[in-house]
Amino acid sequence: IKDTSGKPYLGQVWPGPTVFPDFFHPNVKSYWGEQIQLMYKSCNFDGLWIDMNELANFCPGTTCVRNPAETCPKRGNSTTMTICCLNCSDNGNNYGNPPFALNNAGSHDAIYNKGISTTALQYGDLRQYDTHNLYGISESIMTNAVLEELTNKRSFVLSRSTFPGSGVHVAHWTGDNATTWNDLRWSIPAILKFGLFGIPMVGADICGFLGASDMELCARWTASGSFYPFARNHNNLDSPDQETYVWPEVTAVGQKFIGLRYRLLPYIYTLSYHAHIEGLPIARPLLMEFPSDTVTRNINYQFMLGNALLVTPVVFKGATTVKGYFPREIWYNIFDYSQILTSGAYLTIGVTLFDMAVHVHGGTILAMHQPALTTASARLTPFDILVALPFEGNASGDLYLDDGETISNPSATILNFTASEGIFKSTVSQNDYADAHMSLVNKVIVLGVSSLPFRVSLGCISKYDSNTQRLEIDLTRTNQPINMDFKIIWE
Repeated sequence: IKDTSGKPYLGQVWPGPTVFPDFFHPNVKSYWGEQIQLMYKSCNFDGLWIDMNELANFCPGTTCVRNPAETCPKRGNSTTMTICCLNCSDNGNNYGNPPFALNNAGSHDAIYNKGISTTALQYGDLRQYDTHNLYGISESIMTNAVLEELTNKRSFVLSRSTFPGSGVHVAHWTGDNATTWNDLRWSIPAILKFGLFGIPMVGADICGFLGASDMELCARWTASGSFYPFARNHNNLDSPDQETYVWPEVTAVGQKFIGLRYRLLPYIYTLSYHAHIEGLPIARPLLMEFPSDTVTRNINYQFMLGNALLVTPVVFKGATTVKGYFPREIWYNIFDYSQILTSGAYLTIGVTLFDMAVHVHGGTILAMHQPALTTASARLTPFDILVALPFEGNASGDLYLDDGETISNPSATILNFTASEGIFKSTVSQNDYADAHMSLVNKVIVLGVSSLPFRVSLGCISKYDSNTQRLEIDLTRTNQPINMDFKIIWE
């Protein structure tokens, strides 16, 4: 990017004096590819994080030059490193001060405050005044393409700046939040909105980015954040450590809820497939799943993960109960399988520090893995299939499997699940993923079975709980591959 004199526009970001690639330039792909390849040779990586790409800039001005008397950036902390150490001038043009005033960070500054000058030029003499909002997506498209060419695998690129269409190319996080209960609360509608914007892989910095998190806040945020599509604990340079191992209580919460996330990876991966094919959000507002229930239109602090899981986070300090809305249907607690049958009502649920309400929607079926420490290990474990029978009618679900890496037209296996009182069916609609035959079904858990059956047609009854109406059918001795049709009848 050039300044008005035709020289490279000089700004300042975390490394110090900085110039900015012009992603409109026809030769930028080869340049950007060379830079990424150099980094890849020094350290192999699977994904890239492109930050500050609004563009952010610590030295606003029409033109800036280095100050030989200054060390740049100023060492110390994240505050001193953002102090401008260049000599900058502003020619007072209207592109920085248009007729309307913007309240930028609490003051009516030039519209390029904390960014590069709106007079800066991109290829074709296009001013930043007109192209500013396109910088992030142009970098996203280029970075995604270069990384896929380099690795010949699906890329993972995380971008702070987004624009309509960004969700095709990159994931997103909601930016520099604070370690506050208020920001925990607002992370939920922020994520839901980005899903509706067409950016399904989205999350917020778990435990907060700015400030010092505490044990209770981090415990609650870890539980809630385990169900963000993009789940990451992250904070800034000057903040105290807040990893899950810092507090024993948060460690226990992480083991429970991050462990559950790993078990749910087949379900989350299937949701990601539907996001890719159909544009459906992964995390969804309740109004999307229950559009005729007008109460769901005003719910900000609960969300659905796909159509099967209702997440009711604890978002207030010191809470020992949580109030959540449960639309008409049977809902099953995913941990103890206890039932809630409601015609649509707010309910208050008791919660300890180590609890959060997660319920399975009656009428849905989801596949789960066994607990594991890594995603690679989890993929090698047998499947449990969780069937949540509805109050009336049938249950259904699906499962998408592929190698997780092929870019275009991967060989995939797709299964469709259906169930009603007394019968479960798994039907293979596509069976092209060669490794699917190595994945076996461990058991089928059916919720909502009113009485103990005296026989099952496949496998054996390993457990029946009359209190929760839970039937567990053990298939370990059948060596049932996940990619072959099978049916279970109980009576």
